Amino acid sequence: MGVPAYYLDSDSPIDAVELPRAPRADSKLYARTDDAIHLETGRGVSWDYGQFTRKTPTYIFRVSTTQLQVFITMHNAVVEGGERKAFHFIRDVDATPLDVIHCRKQLSFDPQPIGRFMFNGVYEQWWDVTLELEEEITAADVAD
Repeated sequence: MGVPAYYLDSDSPIDAVELPRAPRADSKLYARTDDAIHLETGRGVSWDYGQFTRKTPTYIFRVSTTQLQVFITMHNAVVEGGERKAFHFIRDVDATPLDVIHCRKQLSFDPQPIGRFMFNGVYEQWWDVTLELEEEITAADVAD
């Protein structure tokens, strides 16, 4: 499996920024959320009307302090002033065809320290970074 990448709505897929590592095996790659409207009559008859299905993957990355800077840059690019901006996330840049999701990232950025380990002959702090994505639902055209 290759590494993931992202690019902003204003950029081209050619300008995608690769993340330094592939997500950990305990990531939730295929999570999804279904939404429905539930109606119930006064006599207890109920109906559920499906609204949408949205991909909601959660990726966990274990990175060194040096690699953490890429995730900080990503967070600053897609979350500005408390507002989540939509962007494109490529799960694996080596896959054919590319699996691209148009999404928004969670507002928080809270890397968890896991300890100091040797990497390329240097002791560095390592972090677990959680990236929670929520697919953007595109508007549908309703034909007359």
